[in-house]
Amino acid sequence: MVDPLVKAYEDIQQLNIDVNKLNNKASTQAFIDIAEEKYDLAIEAKDNKDSASADYDNAVNAEATAIQNLNLAQPIVTGK
Repeated sequence: MVDPLVKAYEDIQQLNIDVNKLNNKASTQAFIDIAEEKYDLAIEAKDNKDSASADYDNAVNAEATAIQNLNLAQPIVTGK
């Protein structure tokens, strides 16, 4: 399965190559610029999602460790 961001990058590159073959280059280039901007935003959003996912995983692990430590300390504190 092809990564959608890789496919988008390849498509944008092909558009840049093909734009020289067109009569209305300025108008077409404007659309390519929009596509490139959206691609950049998609990459940034993916990076943010990946970072947030890692932060979530770290928080879940920290919570599990805290609960373990609480369960180990509870009998010591209560004397049971």
